[in-house]
Amino acid sequence: MMDELLEVKAYLRIDGSGEDDLLQSLIASAEAYMAKSGVPEQPEDPTWKLLRNVLVLHFYDRRDSPDIPAGARGLLLQLRSGGSG
Repeated sequence: MMDELLEVKAYLRIDGSGEDDLLQSLIASAEAYMAKSGVPEQPEDPTWKLLRNVLVLHFYDRRDSPDIPAGARGLLLQLRSGGSG
């Protein structure tokens, strides 16, 4: 989980540990969203990681919006159909 947190923090450009608990919760939410959308867990796949990071960024920045960005939907469809990076 720590590697995931470090990857997400780098993607979001967050320093320090003040947001770590929130980010870990958002990582879990993003991964659950992906799994419930039919995307198998593939933590070594760069496209899977990108989608996780995009979702975490969206959940972090847009806490008031449940709508998933179009780019994330495209990645989701690609991974669900068996495509990868």
